[in-house]
Amino acid sequence: MHRSSRQTNFGFSDQTATLADPTATTSSQLLARLAEKKAELEHLQQMREASVRMVTYFEELGRGIEGLADGAQGAFWFAW
Repeated sequence: MHRSSRQTNFGFSDQTATLADPTATTSSQLLARLAEKKAELEHLQQMREASVRMVTYFEELGRGIEGLADGAQGAFWFAW
């Protein structure tokens, strides 16, 4: 009978040994989830920063439009 070089631990493969140790699988899953959450947090922080910039832009745009509207009103009254 020929045995594979990957068989260890009394005939169990490395994969079976890993599955027998739930802490190894759980730990790697937790690390993957943690990495996902860190990436999600970074994305949300970027979204918040973009939102703040957008609010500032529209506030300035609104002030500019109000100034144009006031100037147009003045020009209209001046023409009469």
